[in-house]
Amino acid sequence: RPQVWMNAELRVYDLSGRLQWQSNQSMINKDNHGERIEWNYIGMNGLRIENGLYICHLIVQTNGKEEAVISRKIVVGAK
Repeated sequence: RPQVWMNAELRVYDLSGRLQWQSNQSMINKDNHGERIEWNYIGMNGLRIENGLYICHLIVQTNGKEEAVISRKIVVGAK
């Protein structure tokens, strides 16, 4: 939605269901082309995560209501 403040929460889990990283950002989508949440593959323990398969879970809310939830698999490989 253009010109609407939203809260985007991105969580990254390993295949055992352990939370590896999360980000919670408030943003406004000025031109309806999307916003970016960047991650440098550093886990919550301060170390780079292991190579492998992970699940990303994105929750977007506007006005305190859940608007969209999406999950995708990602592969993290060597730099």
